[in-house]
Amino acid sequence: MERVNTVTSERMEGVLRWLNGQDTLIQENEVRMAINDLIVSFRNKCRELHPLGHLPRLRPLVNHPLSMAALLGEEMLPKAEKEAARKDTDAPSSREDTEAPIEDSEGANCERGKEGMEKESSPAARPAYDSILLVNAISYIAMTAGYRLSMSKAQLILWCLYGSFLASDKGRLEIEQPQVWKYGPVFPAAYRKGNINDRRICEAAWNNLNEANPFVAGCLKTKTHAMMGTPMKDLESIHKSARSPYGKMTRKEPDKWGMRIPDEEIRAFFTKGAVQ
Repeated sequence: MERVNTVTSERMEGVLRWLNGQDTLIQENEVRMAINDLIVSFRNKCRELHPLGHLPRLRPLVNHPLSMAALLGEEMLPKAEKEAARKDTDAPSSREDTEAPIEDSEGANCERGKEGMEKESSPAARPAYDSILLVNAISYIAMTAGYRLSMSKAQLILWCLYGSFLASDKGRLEIEQPQVWKYGPVFPAAYRKGNINDRRICEAAWNNLNEANPFVAGCLKTKTHAMMGTPMKDLESIHKSARSPYGKMTRKEPDKWGMRIPDEEIRAFFTKGAVQ
């Protein structure tokens, strides 16, 4: 049984202080995540105690892990849906969507939009990252949340980050083109040279990314939090399906590996998936 090992007394104290309106460094999105972890832990414990019994149905604080919004990234949801969600809150100016990126002393808000892209367009703020740095940073974010990622899952998170950029107005992530490998879409350099099990290297990668490009760092952090707990079989059922860019290419060339996956195909897949 998968244990939730991120529910610490210090974290819960911060959540309670936030709920009671007291001073705390914890933010709304972190409170949502902590409560969701409690729900997962509670259900796992019930499953252990009552293997044949009825599991309590609790309304999730985030999208169902099999929903397209969760698998592809909520930042790609149509603007009308985002606006509707904001209007449901009592104080729209102080609330964020469930999957809104975390904004703290380490990360920058992924929703900066034009402001973030304008900063990145200047010579002093150009990418300063590659797929190796990004996959290591993904691993570090998951580590700090209590998850150990396989390279396959880290690759799929990077794949979804890449696709969400193409499908939105953020532009293209300036990294290598993903390829068709036997086990899924892969960024070759990240696969060969990533050090996702070395915490020191992964932490350095996150710090370097956050310092050099906080806009991309914020988006990467949001995407990782949204996907790190989703089972691989569920992710693969979407991103290796017959309608995915990977599925279409393997159907045409079933025994040919290493083909580059065109950005046009990726953009169309993520744009279509975001509205289903």
